[in-house]
Amino acid sequence: MGSLGTEEGIVNGRILGLLLAGTLLTGCAAGPALQNWPSRQIDRPYTLPKGMAQWSTSLLYSHQDGPLGPSDGFLPWPLNWRTALSEDWTLVWVPLPLGLQYQALWDGSNRLGFLFVPLSGFGVRSSGPTVFASTAGAAFRAKFNDSTALDLSLNLQLWVTDSLSNDRLELDLKGGPFLQAASDLAVKPTAGLSVVRDNGVFDTGTVQGLFGTRGEGLSGNVGGVLEWSMDPRWDMTLVYSFSGLGHPDGFTAHTGALAFTHNW
Repeated sequence: MGSLGTEEGIVNGRILGLLLAGTLLTGCAAGPALQNWPSRQIDRPYTLPKGMAQWSTSLLYSHQDGPLGPSDGFLPWPLNWRTALSEDWTLVWVPLPLGLQYQALWDGSNRLGFLFVPLSGFGVRSSGPTVFASTAGAAFRAKFNDSTALDLSLNLQLWVTDSLSNDRLELDLKGGPFLQAASDLAVKPTAGLSVVRDNGVFDTGTVQGLFGTRGEGLSGNVGGVLEWSMDPRWDMTLVYSFSGLGHPDGFTAHTGALAFTHNW
């Protein structure tokens, strides 16, 4: 995830994140497609089964340190929605239905999926241009047995100003084992690399983002994900990440998220 930062006068106008926005439907009854949704996370496809929908609500927290000193921030993300178009295509609401997920491969052991959201975020400064973000990503899972798999993901985010005269590119590569610890509990340690190149979108070297390091350069990150299937219709996810390892400007960030997901 990215944001426009904590600099005074910057308004955070993000729409998306790893993954999705939409509407709140807490009283939905389970649909027939939910019978095709595995309770074990390691057995789930990249996209939703046809006829299924999903919404989630989350709270994010970040503590950062850098040239401007430490900063903290909370960001509620109450409305995240996905709806299945077919077995291999899922519509992502942001909040308009602008994003797509495509499952290129799922044979029960290996899966490969792609995400594209042409307008995944925006932001407005009190002085300066409006900026817009587009997001694309790929995710691969190789399942070795009933309890162990390998996850790899590549995500790219492009920020451009309204005049198209400036741009910023953020590239993240992550990977790690996916461990099905119990029938309803999965754990995923992660490690990765991030590369940032900024061509005048942000004042790099001085601006710290709300949820991620903002300076240019190459840095590492480590973290983990815990997924708990409380009920066929309900999941809980905990995420932690430490980013900025080896960053040339000394940016670091601790980021956490708690999300509840309703499937129907």
